[in-house]
Amino acid sequence: MKYVLQDKYLSVVVAGKPFPLNASHPTFPAMKRAIERQQWDRIPKLVSLAEKLASTRNGSVTVKNGNIYYHGRAIDTSLTRRILQMVKEKKNVGAMLKFMDNLYQNPSQETINELYDFLSRYKLPITDDGCFMAYKNVNANYFDNRSNSFDNNVGNVLVMARKDVDANRRLDCSAGFHFCSLAYLSGFGSDGDHIMGIKVNPKDVVSIPEMDCGKGRTWRYEVVLELADRNAVSVSTDAPIYLTSVLPVERDRKRLLAKVLAHPTIKRAISKRKLKIKNLRKGTLGRLTKLYASLPVVEAPKPSLLDENPIKVAREQAGLTHSEVAAEMDISAKVVIDAERFSKVGQTKTDEFIRAIQECQRQLRG
Repeated sequence: MKYVLQDKYLSVVVAGKPFPLNASHPTFPAMKRAIERQQWDRIPKLVSLAEKLASTRNGSVTVKNGNIYYHGRAIDTSLTRRILQMVKEKKNVGAMLKFMDNLYQNPSQETINELYDFLSRYKLPITDDGCFMAYKNVNANYFDNRSNSFDNNVGNVLVMARKDVDANRRLDCSAGFHFCSLAYLSGFGSDGDHIMGIKVNPKDVVSIPEMDCGKGRTWRYEVVLELADRNAVSVSTDAPIYLTSVLPVERDRKRLLAKVLAHPTIKRAISKRKLKIKNLRKGTLGRLTKLYASLPVVEAPKPSLLDENPIKVAREQAGLTHSEVAAEMDISAKVVIDAERFSKVGQTKTDEFIRAIQECQRQLRG
């Protein structure tokens, strides 16, 4: 295989086409090792991977040749460095790119600079649709603690005018919807309160206070789930569902949507044109959770008795124990139990047990 290998540059010819690579690209070290060790069968695979990683795009964010660009401008922050590290580790960066695209739509440069470090510091997960999850303490009736006027039941989206949220980072407690980390909950809330899991779009965050208090302010959020009541919260361990770097909210939303659309009540409503499928498909995870919880429980169909072991069915319907059938047949109860373990039993053996069960019934009737 033809190649050129230097400390910070290499080029290989694959299928008659030269492929250049500089040292900043994530696959450069692996490609260099493969050439040095003459592992020629690895080269085409590494070239394919390099081409895939060379230009990855989501919205206005582009990963290209070992750099990350937003609207064509190279960005170097803790967020972009983390994304590039994930690329080197061959991890899926789709959610991170969506998050960055949303974040850079935020009109506050201070928020753009501070939010990802805040989430990393307090281990709050991002979601697979480019938002992030946080905690919120609400009172016993699910309304906010401060004004008791905002309903935080699952499925609700809370909104206020962005200009009514205090953007002053020097103020810890001020106007706006608050989201917080687990650490903040340790000094806030009362018995009987509820801890909610809320989803926030990074473009909607207004400020992260300078004081390292573990909370921020936003003008909009969605209540996705209830995590616990205040009495059950451990301030040393995050909620189990939060113990992940990327929470699959969009994946879970699609799975729940399938359950909603399959429910008989929803099917009837759609057939009678009381509901539109396109509106259901737009539903957020929180709203679909709320809707599904309101639907009547559909019991799973019971399997037909014809599909079950005939000896077991006959014995149970006769109201006999294993020992009673065993005594009639002069065998051990274990033999009866073993005969009932299988769905298919030989006809001869089945007939023997059925006759014994019928004889027991006749004796009991007197």
